[in-house]
Amino acid sequence: MTTNLVINLFRQAYRLCFKSGKLHGVETLGFVDSSMGSDGGDLLIPPDALVRLIFGYRGLDQLRDAWPDIVIKPAARRLVDVLFPHMDSYLYSTYAYFGNE
Repeated sequence: MTTNLVINLFRQAYRLCFKSGKLHGVETLGFVDSSMGSDGGDLLIPPDALVRLIFGYRGLDQLRDAWPDIVIKPAARRLVDVLFPHMDSYLYSTYAYFGNE
């Protein structure tokens, strides 16, 4: 699989370049217009929703319930689902012991 995936965060966009099924590079595109009639990218998503997608906290369909402005091209849907699957995640934090209080 050799393809590009453009993720637009509405103020900043990034192009993920895949060659032979591996991530080959990430390019910053700057601001990319996503208004009606323009090609804003393959996935248009707010930054706070992208964090939830990347870490598997929510899938794309669940995120679209909370952020209706998320737009994805049908051709990129399967790739996004494979790259960012919904999964159970747990972030470990350090245990803080401050002694007897």
